[in-house]
Amino acid sequence: AMTLQAGGAVTQTQPATTTSFNVTTTSGGVTMGNTGNKLGTLSAKVSTAGAALTVANDGQLQIGQVSTQGPVTISTVNGGNVVIGPAVTPSAKLQTTGAVNFTGVAGNVIMSNNGTIVAPGGVTMPSGKRIQWSLTSSADSGVGSLRDTLQTINAIKAPSQISYGAPATIKLASALPTVLVPLTIQGNNALTLDGTAAGATASGLAFDSKAAGSSVSGITFQNFGQAGVWLSGAAGSTVTGITVTNSLYGLLATGALAAGTTKSVVTSSTFTGNGQGAYLNASGISFGLAGQGNNITGSATSSSGITMTGVLTGTTVQGNSIRQTPTAFFISAATGATVGGTGSGQFNYVEYATNGVFATGTCTGTSIVKMAWGPGVTTRYNTSGARGLSIVP
Repeated sequence: AMTLQAGGAVTQTQPATTTSFNVTTTSGGVTMGNTGNKLGTLSAKVSTAGAALTVANDGQLQIGQVSTQGPVTISTVNGGNVVIGPAVTPSAKLQTTGAVNFTGVAGNVIMSNNGTIVAPGGVTMPSGKRIQWSLTSSADSGVGSLRDTLQTINAIKAPSQISYGAPATIKLASALPTVLVPLTIQGNNALTLDGTAAGATASGLAFDSKAAGSSVSGITFQNFGQAGVWLSGAAGSTVTGITVTNSLYGLLATGALAAGTTKSVVTSSTFTGNGQGAYLNASGISFGLAGQGNNITGSATSSSGITMTGVLTGTTVQGNSIRQTPTAFFISAATGATVGGTGSGQFNYVEYATNGVFATGTCTGTSIVKMAWGPGVTTRYNTSGARGLSIVP
């Protein structure tokens, strides 16, 4: 172990090798920029306003307790991870009044053992990488909970990834924070979010435009007053392998959801017993793909399988199965969308519905292509009130 206390700035000349490095300075910053460092666990206190902490390390670097009044820059070589969270009491914390720069980290930035980051100036990550978080609590709030983690992620403005492996149900007492950064959240088919007590305006997970490029998979959502998942301008996002039950909407999509030529995509998911399986008022989203469609099953209180409305330029609905809804497709003044297709597996399948397709209003540029009909469909096309709609039987 190595401990250094200084009354002025600390600047390194030679590499240091130790199991732990603890540095305190009451004046000036700390520069440990030699890439030959092997510092083990870093703890630091830099008290001067605006003074920088700069650390380079060969291999993995663990962060214990770091507190600074200025910018923090941490880099590694030879694939080194930065792990914020050795098993210590109190839990590890990287705290600054400024910003944190991880762009020079060769490996990953990993949060462990309830470690956390406080950085009002934000956190900058290497291109294409995300901070990795693991939930440790199934409580509605508190350390290690999903709510607490989302609040931290939003505060530090860093692309992040959350994983949950142990089977758990989180009973939410209110809506979770809207996601404001690119986020990958993996439930691994073990996580259930229950919105029974979350309120009439709550969705399970909501992503706004700053969360473009997000991804949700392997989570069950149940009993939400609004949607299981709401994509609100979160362009280029993916939703796959989720289940939504007994909510107002299975999926709610609004705004522009394509990032350039990259659409948002919803595939291989199950929506059962919701008011509407999906509500699409968004351009640039693919709801289902050939061979990766979604399954929608209604209930006595369902109104439609898929509702489509507004400007839907570039939106496609393909490969889905819809059952036991009064109206499988409710299309109201929806322009620019394609439902189905002539390619293998692009058709949508409908059974046990009063109306297969009900359309009304101006639907210029919207086409219904090659539907597949099962038993129990009273009226396949109820479209006399629609203008500009194209139907290819």
